[in-house]
Amino acid sequence: MFSDGLRLRAAVGYGTYSYTGEREAQPQTFHAKTAFSDALIGYLMRIGPLTAKAFVGVSAIDHDIRPCDPENPVQGFAVGPKAVFELWLNMGAAAWSSMDLAWTSAHQTYSGRARSGYRIYPGLDLSLGVEARIDGNEQDKDTRGGLFIRHAWMGGEVSLAGGISGRFFDDADSTTAPYGTLTWLMQY
Repeated sequence: MFSDGLRLRAAVGYGTYSYTGEREAQPQTFHAKTAFSDALIGYLMRIGPLTAKAFVGVSAIDHDIRPCDPENPVQGFAVGPKAVFELWLNMGAAAWSSMDLAWTSAHQTYSGRARSGYRIYPGLDLSLGVEARIDGNEQDKDTRGGLFIRHAWMGGEVSLAGGISGRFFDDADSTTAPYGTLTWLMQY
């Protein structure tokens, strides 16, 4: 599992978000549910303390926006090729940093995340740290900054993150709001 070689990855996710836009000279709030799934093949390579992974495959993304927003091109179901690149750097026995980049043509969706963590209980592999993230598509982008706690074990990891998020539309002022994410990974 931790040696160089080919890897298969399947991922699914779900989330919700809201935004406000001016439609027919009136502010209107839209609520959305989003879901995605990925099927990827890639390669893992270790170079000393650095682990690099690259994946390609297909992604399917759905944005269900209520009420329907005729000015938002990012709604409905889309499928497209996907590419992912990830780096993990161990900085001594307790500190680490990671960077993840991803893009798919499905709604022109992209993401980037940088994390730095410190293992507060190395035997348990429990880390605390900071993260910065950008997520975007052909309609908007969202930047995030916050804290996380991560627990890893031989077959996976779980991570809880939270902080401040800002959504930037082309025709609207920047707004900020809290965010929270829960991620669960399993390795087979």
